[in-house]
Amino acid sequence: MQGIIYFNMTFEKGNQYYKLAVNLGRPRKIETFNDFEALVIGYFNEQKDLKKPKYTITGLSCYVGLTKTDFNAQADRGRDFSDLIKKAKEIIENCYENQLYTTGCAGAIFALKNMGWKDSQETNLLNNGKSFAPPKIISE
Repeated sequence: MQGIIYFNMTFEKGNQYYKLAVNLGRPRKIETFNDFEALVIGYFNEQKDLKKPKYTITGLSCYVGLTKTDFNAQADRGRDFSDLIKKAKEIIENCYENQLYTTGCAGAIFALKNMGWKDSQETNLLNNGKSFAPPKIISE
């Protein structure tokens, strides 16, 4: 009879340690996608009811009852979890974008840079649609 091998020890199915080897780790805080979706929607509804809503990824993960790392790890549970997390982050990112139209938007700029945005300038080195010619070397 094949048992479970754990730390170089074999636990047969009738062994008292078999259950310990099978149920490694703590139970999930959020069992189903519907539970997770209800929590995410609840966060946005609660923020929407405030006079000045403050949508943040950390606030969302705290509301759900997970750390930010564990919240992001929920995406590994399947496409539906992953799509919901992406959509929630896009809503939060959109709120930061809208803050760029207000005065004192340094916090929004900082948050967007942490979300992958870049603060850069592009320089066009064209002369009437043509590239500049490389410099000529004059020899004596």
